[in-house]
Amino acid sequence: MKKKSGKGKITSDKEEFSVLKYITRVDSKPFDKAGIYFCCHHKDLKKYLDVIASDILEKENCCIWYKESGDILADEAFSEELARMDMFAVPVTKNLIKTEDGAAKAEIDFAIQRKIPVLPIIVENVSVKLFNEKFGDIQCLDRNESDSTALSYSKKLGDFLEKVIVSEKLRNEIRENFEGNIFLSYRKVDRAYATKLMRLIHKEEALRY
Repeated sequence: MKKKSGKGKITSDKEEFSVLKYITRVDSKPFDKAGIYFCCHHKDLKKYLDVIASDILEKENCCIWYKESGDILADEAFSEELARMDMFAVPVTKNLIKTEDGAAKAEIDFAIQRKIPVLPIIVENVSVKLFNEKFGDIQCLDRNESDSTALSYSKKLGDFLEKVIVSEKLRNEIRENFEGNIFLSYRKVDRAYATKLMRLIHKEEALRY
Protein backbone atom coordinates (compact mmCIF):
# COMPACT_ATOMS: atom_id res chain seq x y z
CA MET A 1 0.00 0.00 0.00
CA LYS A 2 1.62 3.24 -1.13
CA LYS A 3 1.22 6.14 1.27
CA LYS A 4 2.17 9.75 1.36
CA SER A 5 2.73 12.08 4.25
CA GLY A 6 2.13 15.74 4.81
CA LYS A 7 1.39 18.33 7.44
CA GLY A 8 -1.89 19.56 8.84
CA LYS A 9 -1.91 23.07 10.25
CA ILE A 10 -3.67 24.21 13.37
CA THR A 11 -4.25 27.90 13.78
CA SER A 12 -5.10 30.14 16.67
CA ASP A 13 -5.83 33.84 16.93
CA LYS A 14 -2.29 34.57 18.12
CA GLU A 15 -0.16 32.47 15.80
CA GLU A 16 -0.08 29.72 13.26
CA PHE A 17 1.86 26.60 14.06
CA SER A 18 2.18 23.09 12.66
CA VAL A 19 1.25 20.33 15.08
CA LEU A 20 -0.42 17.47 13.25
CA LYS A 21 1.03 15.56 10.33
CA TYR A 22 -0.80 12.98 8.29
CA ILE A 23 -0.55 9.81 6.22
CA THR A 24 -2.96 8.99 3.39
CA ARG A 25 -3.06 6.68 0.42
CA VAL A 26 -0.75 7.82 -2.36
CA ASP A 27 -2.04 10.71 -4.49
CA SER A 28 -4.77 11.27 -1.94
CA LYS A 29 -5.51 14.51 -0.11
CA PRO A 30 -6.45 14.52 3.58
CA PHE A 31 -9.50 16.73 3.20
CA ASP A 32 -13.01 15.28 3.00
CA LYS A 33 -11.80 12.02 4.52
CA ALA A 34 -12.51 10.34 7.80
CA GLY A 35 -9.85 11.31 10.33
CA ILE A 36 -8.16 8.78 12.57
CA TYR A 37 -5.80 10.01 15.27
CA PHE A 38 -2.80 7.78 15.98
CA CYS A 39 -2.34 8.05 19.73
CA CYS A 40 0.69 6.32 21.21
CA HIS A 41 3.47 6.44 23.77
CA HIS A 42 5.96 8.90 22.29
CA LYS A 43 8.70 6.23 22.20
CA ASP A 44 6.54 3.99 20.00
CA LEU A 45 5.76 6.46 17.21
CA LYS A 46 8.49 5.51 14.75
CA LYS A 47 8.14 1.80 15.42
CA TYR A 48 4.38 1.43 14.95
CA LEU A 49 3.00 4.42 13.01
CA ASP A 50 3.62 2.99 9.54
CA VAL A 51 2.56 -0.49 10.65
CA ILE A 52 -0.85 0.55 11.98
CA ALA A 53 -1.38 3.16 9.26
CA SER A 54 -0.83 0.51 6.57
CA ASP A 55 -3.30 -1.85 8.26
CA ILE A 56 -5.98 0.85 8.40
CA LEU A 57 -5.38 2.36 4.94
CA GLU A 58 -5.63 -1.08 3.39
CA LYS A 59 -9.19 -1.25 4.71
CA GLU A 60 -10.29 2.39 4.54
CA ASN A 61 -9.38 5.40 2.37
CA CYS A 62 -9.04 7.75 5.31
CA CYS A 63 -6.44 10.06 6.82
CA ILE A 64 -4.19 9.07 9.71
CA TRP A 65 -3.23 12.08 11.80
CA TYR A 66 -0.40 12.12 14.35
CA LYS A 67 1.96 14.42 16.21
CA GLU A 68 5.68 13.92 16.66
CA SER A 69 5.97 15.70 19.98
CA GLY A 70 5.44 13.79 23.20
CA ASP A 71 4.41 16.96 25.00
CA ILE A 72 0.94 17.49 26.40
CA LEU A 73 -0.72 20.09 24.19
CA ALA A 74 -3.39 21.95 26.09
CA ASP A 75 -4.02 24.52 23.35
CA GLU A 76 -7.70 24.98 22.51
CA ALA A 77 -7.05 24.68 18.78
CA PHE A 78 -5.40 21.29 19.25
CA SER A 79 -8.38 20.10 21.29
CA GLU A 80 -10.68 21.22 18.48
CA GLU A 81 -8.65 19.17 16.00
CA LEU A 82 -8.86 16.08 18.19
CA ALA A 83 -12.60 16.57 18.67
CA ARG A 84 -13.09 16.33 14.89
CA MET A 85 -11.49 12.89 14.68
CA ASP A 86 -13.72 9.94 13.84
CA MET A 87 -11.70 7.57 16.03
CA PHE A 88 -8.43 7.11 17.90
CA ALA A 89 -6.11 4.18 17.10
CA VAL A 90 -3.82 3.22 20.00
CA PRO A 91 -0.94 0.72 19.73
CA VAL A 92 -0.78 -1.11 23.05
CA THR A 93 2.86 -1.63 24.03
CA LYS A 94 5.02 -2.25 27.07
CA ASN A 95 5.93 1.43 27.06
CA LEU A 96 2.28 2.47 27.16
CA ILE A 97 1.44 0.05 29.98
CA LYS A 98 4.53 0.23 32.16
CA THR A 99 5.75 3.81 31.83
CA GLU A 100 4.04 7.14 32.19
CA ASP A 101 3.16 9.21 29.14
CA GLY A 102 0.99 12.11 30.18
CA ALA A 103 0.18 13.13 26.62
CA ALA A 104 -1.09 9.69 25.55
CA LYS A 105 -3.12 9.31 28.75
CA ALA A 106 -4.62 12.79 28.37
CA GLU A 107 -5.52 12.17 24.71
CA ILE A 108 -7.15 8.79 25.38
CA ASP A 109 -9.10 10.29 28.29
CA PHE A 110 -10.14 13.15 25.97
CA ALA A 111 -11.50 10.69 23.39
CA ILE A 112 -13.41 8.74 26.04
CA GLN A 113 -14.92 11.90 27.51
CA ARG A 114 -15.97 13.10 24.05
CA LYS A 115 -17.33 9.64 23.18
CA ILE A 116 -14.94 9.30 20.24
CA PRO A 117 -14.38 5.59 19.46
CA VAL A 118 -11.02 4.31 20.71
CA LEU A 119 -9.43 1.24 19.14
CA PRO A 120 -6.53 -0.20 21.16
CA ILE A 121 -4.40 -2.56 19.05
CA ILE A 122 -2.11 -4.94 20.91
CA VAL A 123 1.22 -5.04 19.08
CA GLU A 124 3.41 -6.48 21.82
CA ASN A 125 3.08 -9.20 24.44
CA VAL A 126 1.26 -7.16 27.07
CA SER A 127 -1.68 -7.75 29.36
CA VAL A 128 -5.07 -6.50 28.24
CA LYS A 129 -6.05 -6.48 31.91
CA LEU A 130 -3.29 -3.98 32.72
CA PHE A 131 -4.36 -1.78 29.81
CA ASN A 132 -7.95 -1.79 31.02
CA GLU A 133 -6.88 -0.99 34.58
CA LYS A 134 -4.99 2.05 33.31
CA PHE A 135 -7.32 3.35 30.59
CA GLY A 136 -10.72 1.81 31.25
CA ASP A 137 -12.63 -1.18 29.98
CA ILE A 138 -12.09 -0.87 26.21
CA GLN A 139 -12.15 -3.85 23.88
CA CYS A 140 -8.78 -4.43 22.22
CA LEU A 141 -7.72 -6.06 18.96
CA ASP A 142 -4.68 -8.32 18.98
CA ARG A 143 -2.51 -7.82 15.90
CA ASN A 144 -0.62 -11.01 16.75
CA GLU A 145 -3.74 -13.17 17.15
CA SER A 146 -2.68 -16.82 16.72
CA ASP A 147 -5.97 -18.63 17.37
CA SER A 148 -6.95 -20.11 14.00
CA THR A 149 -10.53 -20.63 15.20
CA ALA A 150 -11.05 -16.95 15.98
CA LEU A 151 -11.77 -14.14 13.55
CA SER A 152 -8.55 -12.73 12.14
CA TYR A 153 -7.16 -9.37 13.20
CA SER A 154 -7.66 -8.12 9.64
CA LYS A 155 -11.35 -9.09 9.66
CA LYS A 156 -11.96 -7.57 13.12
CA LEU A 157 -10.22 -4.35 12.09
CA GLY A 158 -12.32 -4.11 8.92
CA ASP A 159 -15.52 -4.73 10.88
CA PHE A 160 -14.64 -2.05 13.45
CA LEU A 161 -13.82 0.55 10.80
CA GLU A 162 -17.04 -0.23 8.96
CA LYS A 163 -19.01 0.44 12.14
CA VAL A 164 -17.43 3.75 13.12
CA ILE A 165 -16.31 5.31 9.81
CA VAL A 166 -18.69 6.75 7.23
CA SER A 167 -17.65 5.09 3.97
CA GLU A 168 -15.97 7.10 1.23
CA LYS A 169 -18.82 6.19 -1.12
CA LEU A 170 -21.43 7.58 1.27
CA ARG A 171 -19.38 10.73 1.87
CA ASN A 172 -19.21 11.34 -1.87
CA GLU A 173 -22.95 10.75 -2.27
CA ILE A 174 -23.70 13.25 0.49
CA ARG A 175 -21.46 15.89 -1.09
CA GLU A 176 -22.95 15.33 -4.55
CA ASN A 177 -26.52 15.59 -3.32
CA PHE A 178 -26.23 18.30 -0.74
CA GLU A 179 -25.87 21.99 -1.29
CA GLY A 180 -26.26 24.43 1.51
CA ASN A 181 -25.19 27.66 3.07
CA ILE A 182 -24.38 28.43 6.67
CA PHE A 183 -26.20 31.33 8.22
CA LEU A 184 -24.49 32.53 11.38
CA SER A 185 -26.66 34.54 13.74
CA TYR A 186 -25.01 36.33 16.64
CA ARG A 187 -25.40 39.24 19.03
CA LYS A 188 -23.30 42.34 18.50
CA VAL A 189 -21.41 41.66 21.73
CA ASP A 190 -20.45 38.23 20.36
CA ARG A 191 -19.02 39.53 17.09
CA ALA A 192 -15.45 38.57 18.04
CA TYR A 193 -16.48 34.96 18.69
CA ALA A 194 -18.50 34.84 15.46
CA THR A 195 -15.54 36.13 13.47
CA LYS A 196 -13.30 33.50 15.01
CA LEU A 197 -15.81 30.79 14.10
CA MET A 198 -16.10 32.00 10.49
CA ARG A 199 -12.34 31.97 10.14
CA LEU A 200 -12.18 28.40 11.38
CA ILE A 201 -14.88 27.36 8.91
CA HIS A 202 -13.16 29.06 5.99
CA LYS A 203 -9.87 27.36 6.78
CA GLU A 204 -11.46 24.03 5.91
CA GLU A 205 -10.88 23.38 2.21
CA ALA A 206 -14.08 21.35 1.95
CA LEU A 207 -16.11 24.35 3.14
CA ARG A 208 -14.70 26.92 0.75
CA TYR A 209 -16.95 27.99 -2.11
